[in-house]
Amino acid sequence: MTNTNDSPLVSLRIMHPSADLLSVTRDLGFIAHTSWKAGEPRSTPKGRSLSGHRESSYVAIKVEQGDSSFDDVLMHLCDGLSADREILKNITETGGSIAIYVTLSCGSGLSVSPTVLSELGELGITLEIDSYH
Repeated sequence: MTNTNDSPLVSLRIMHPSADLLSVTRDLGFIAHTSWKAGEPRSTPKGRSLSGHRESSYVAIKVEQGDSSFDDVLMHLCDGLSADREILKNITETGGSIAIYVTLSCGSGLSVSPTVLSELGELGITLEIDSYH
């Protein structure tokens, strides 16, 4: 799936109340695109300070799509993560969450097979879909 204006943007997002998610990301074999730790001072993406501190740890990982179908992209990601089920389980069992976040342009659509949905569920991964104009 080439990344055109109508192609979905896909990321793997992990949140946790306190864990060091950069080390988790490395353990999973990924490189974080965006991250912060619980307790760090808040800031904008450009680095301008904001009031308060981060309430939880967060990491976002861009998912490369290439020319694959959306379903194939998700299945490939699930296949890669299945070897690390215990890491994923530990995140969710200790208060964290894991999601595939998909951004679509308004008017676009996508289809996810029952096989992929089942595998996401088995891994404890939520599928989140957002659209923009």
